[in-house]
Amino acid sequence: MQIVAPDVLILTADDDATTEFLRPHLEAAGLSWFRWDPGTLPSLARGGMHLVNGAWRDAFVTVNPALRISLDEVGVVWLRRPTPIHARGRFPTQDVQLFIEQETTWFLRGLWSALQVPWVNAPDPGWLASYKSTQLSAAASVGLRVPLTYIGNDPEQVAALWDQTQGHMIAKGFGQGLVEVEAGDRRLLYTSRVTAADLANDGAIRAAPCIWQEYVDKDVELRVTVVGDEVLAAEIHSQTGETTRDDWRRYGVEHVPHRPHALPEAIAARCRALVNGLGLRFGAIDFALTPQHEYVFFEINPFGQWAWIEQLCGLPIAAAH
Repeated sequence: MQIVAPDVLILTADDDATTEFLRPHLEAAGLSWFRWDPGTLPSLARGGMHLVNGAWRDAFVTVNPALRISLDEVGVVWLRRPTPIHARGRFPTQDVQLFIEQETTWFLRGLWSALQVPWVNAPDPGWLASYKSTQLSAAASVGLRVPLTYIGNDPEQVAALWDQTQGHMIAKGFGQGLVEVEAGDRRLLYTSRVTAADLANDGAIRAAPCIWQEYVDKDVELRVTVVGDEVLAAEIHSQTGETTRDDWRRYGVEHVPHRPHALPEAIAARCRALVNGLGLRFGAIDFALTPQHEYVFFEINPFGQWAWIEQLCGLPIAAAH
C-alpha cells in the first residue's frame, strides 16, 4: 500500500470545480496535493488514530485498498466543501442509518480537532464563525456597521422590529437551504422583503426561527474575499434589475454585472480584523454599499465560494496567500 503525505490536502467533494482554480498555483510552487472527500467514510474509506502517552498519534485515512494518507505529516489542510452524507447504501432501519451518520460525524470532528497541522479554515473556528449570531456581533466589535437584527420566531419581537424599521425589513434563513415545499417543487430560500401580510401570519413566523433584519438600500453589493492579509473586493451590481434587487442570486451569476472594487483601507483593515478575530485564514464577506457610500456588513462565510469572482473580475484569489 502506498502511503502519501501531500503538502496540501483538500477536503471536498469530487465534483468541486473550485479546487481546479488552485491546482496550477500549487503545481507552479512545486507543492504536492491530494483531494479527498470525507463523505466517503465509512462506506468507501476508513481511518483512525491512536492515543499514545496522552497524545494522539498515527492518524491515517485509507482512501482505497492501495492508498493511505498520513494525516500527521500533511503540510496544510484546506477544508472546502466535503459531502455531508456518510451513511450510504441500504440499512435495516432509519435509526441504524442515523446512528452511522451521527457517529461518523462525531468521529471526524474529533479527528480534525486532534490534527496538529495548519488549516484553511480550521473546522471548529470555521463552524463557530458560520453562526450568524457569532459573526454579526464580531463584525460590530471591529467597527463594521451591521443591520438592526432579530433572530428567532417570536411574532411580537418581529413586529417590534417592523415598527423600529418603519416596515423596511427582510427575512432570510440561516443556511443556503433548498426545500421541497411540495412533491417535485424544490425552492431555494432567498432573502425576501417582509410585508404587512407576512406579519399577520403568526403561525408562519412561529413555524421556524429566522433572521429578521432592517432593509438596507444598496448602490451595489460587494463580495470581499480575505485570504491571509490580502483583501480582494468585487462589486455585484444587483440593483440593475428588479429580480435581483433583494437577492442577486435569484437571476444567476451570469446575468448580474461584476466589477473589481477599490475597497477603502479602513474597511479592508476591519475585514482583516474580523477574519483574524474569528480565528480564520479565509473569509468570504458580503456587504452592501449604500447610496450614501456607507459599507454595511451582511455576513461572512468561512467556507464560501470565490471561483466565480475570479472568473468574472480577474481578481487573483487563487494566487493569494
